[in-house]
Amino acid sequence: MTIKQKLGEFLYKTLPFSTETLNQVRYEMQLFFIWLNTRLNPVFKYRFKQLRNENSISLNIGASPFGENDWINVDLQKNKNINLIYDFRRKIPFNNNSIERIRIEHCLEHFDYDLVPNFFNECCRVLKPHCILRIIVPDTDKYIAAYYSNDLNEWTKIGIDAQYWKPIHQLNHVFRQKGEHKYAYNFELINELAKNAGFTNVIKQEFGKSTDEKLRNDLPGHKLYSLYVDCIK
Repeated sequence: MTIKQKLGEFLYKTLPFSTETLNQVRYEMQLFFIWLNTRLNPVFKYRFKQLRNENSISLNIGASPFGENDWINVDLQKNKNINLIYDFRRKIPFNNNSIERIRIEHCLEHFDYDLVPNFFNECCRVLKPHCILRIIVPDTDKYIAAYYSNDLNEWTKIGIDAQYWKPIHQLNHVFRQKGEHKYAYNFELINELAKNAGFTNVIKQEFGKSTDEKLRNDLPGHKLYSLYVDCIK
């Protein structure tokens, strides 16, 4: 066990706070140090200037370890294929009409909802005309339909073995995930957010399908329970 892990275990056992609260404090501190780094670190500023001046920019926000070649893969922590550590929740630091495409896969549900409308505004601002913001989130409608079906086979259709984890726990997982999930989405809500931000067309897609072939490389592990939406500027 590392010193960091030992310290975390000590704090969990000692301080009068829940694990979820301590995780949230740790998360906000991480964001604070990222914020400091983006403003004070000259090495970061130089590297970001290089990325910003690339001719054809594809953004993968919340890429985790699944970043793709020839993309700017963004996350909040270091990982393989991540080439930009940045908090994109409030501002996307690129010029108007400068981005070819944006992908955000199983990341939007981790944003506080009060930041989400502005995030859509920012995506619309930086995308070139007719380009796409591709959003992939857990499909809340699928979970609710499976829950009310009273049929374990309906859970199987979305890749979940409800025999070993009761349906109510499945709902809590998609809505909360121990506090990491901040909001649940369906197509109706994403369509409203996108249209309000200025996107001209919002299409409910399927796994691996998009009018932009570079946005078809969806992660197969999310296929059965996800909602796929292309928001076209």
